[in-house]
Amino acid sequence: MRRLGYLAAAILLLLATAANGQDRPVAAGSATEKEQTVDLTAVDVAAQPMLYVTARSSMQPDEIRQVMDTAFATLGRFLAETHIVPLGPPLAVYSNWADGQMTTDVGFPVAAADAGKAAGPVLAGTTPSGHALKAVHKGAYDGLAATYRAIEARMQAAGMAPAGKSWEIYLNEPGAVPDAELLTEIYMQVSAEDAAKLKAN
Repeated sequence: MRRLGYLAAAILLLLATAANGQDRPVAAGSATEKEQTVDLTAVDVAAQPMLYVTARSSMQPDEIRQVMDTAFATLGRFLAETHIVPLGPPLAVYSNWADGQMTTDVGFPVAAADAGKAAGPVLAGTTPSGHALKAVHKGAYDGLAATYRAIEARMQAAGMAPAGKSWEIYLNEPGAVPDAELLTEIYMQVSAEDAAKLKAN
């Protein structure tokens, strides 16, 4: 299972998520980097059964790399042993920023019956749901930071703020397509009021 390439996206997320609290990481980047715009849409996301591995860690890239490596290796072994076929691409969910720590859930959507097979470090749950803002990043993962900065700028201009979890869904993977064709969906939970603001525009 070639999933470890996705860890680069997660690391960039941690460095680039819009700050909305003391411990959310702030976007980093060169002042000379070209500004970009992003298409941002308000969506209502339905929950799906999910198998995942969770970890609490600092926001240091090396530690996050280890979390992602361990999670995907654990999930790969579990899926192979149980013959479970995911119903969609992998995702990484980020939450509970506090005291320099955060929670990372790495997993796959699965059938409800397969979620019931969770065991050991592989847990059963649901994917995030509710009101969210969605953007699609096309291109290499090293461009994700600029996309997050563009999202942050759009949200700040509209008076919106993150209100819960953020997550990425990786629609394809390095090696399977050229880096320029990589697609990453980015979601940020927001309040119903903030979702309505974007829909109104």
